[in-house]
Amino acid sequence: AVSGTDATADGLTLSSVMKNVGGDTTHTHLAKASSGAGGGDTGIAGSFALSVVHSDTTPVFGGTGSTLTLNGGSVDIDGQSLSKHQVLASAKGLSKGSSSTGVGAGIALAVLFDTADGGIADNTVMNGTANGVAVDMVSSFLPEETDGAISEAQAGSSGGGTSVSGAVAITYAEISTDARIGTGTGTFTMTGGTLSVTADHTAEIVTKADGEADGTGTAVGASDAI
Repeated sequence: AVSGTDATADGLTLSSVMKNVGGDTTHTHLAKASSGAGGGDTGIAGSFALSVVHSDTTPVFGGTGSTLTLNGGSVDIDGQSLSKHQVLASAKGLSKGSSSTGVGAGIALAVLFDTADGGIADNTVMNGTANGVAVDMVSSFLPEETDGAISEAQAGSSGGGTSVSGAVAITYAEISTDARIGTGTGTFTMTGGTLSVTADHTAEIVTKADGEADGTGTAVGASDAI
């Protein structure tokens, strides 16, 4: 609910949970790019994979100018933000000949914002009674593959003369999970039940980069994971 909302009811239920699609209750975000090149003298391959995600889950009631009046029911607020991510860039540059050149470059970039925030906002006026108050927020932020990476860059090159490979993988994530009953005024009291406010967050953020070069002359391989 937005600020300035007035509500009178037996109880309050707010729910923002994941939709079940064939047994799948997780958002999956994928970005993949691959390239390959083979040439007699020069082989150059480059791949760039980018994922930008903004996710907001906010079952919140009230705020400045809002009044909530309850008549003995319960307050139940729950939210879920469950997501899996993979950004993969793969490049292989191959060339043949004694003085040939092979170049492979892969860049994987993930920019991710995930906010899960639920409860009663600050400055809400609460009146009346309730038989229990529960705010439950659950979130997870995981790689798409088990034991995998959020961002991964792979680069390989092979040349008879010179081989150069570069792989860069970057993961930038801002994640927050909050459950709250804010400050406010009013005559609200609990007549029974329990008061429960929980925030449960699970995250696994892995970034991988691999740059390999194979050349009979000069071979340079570089990788950077951030």
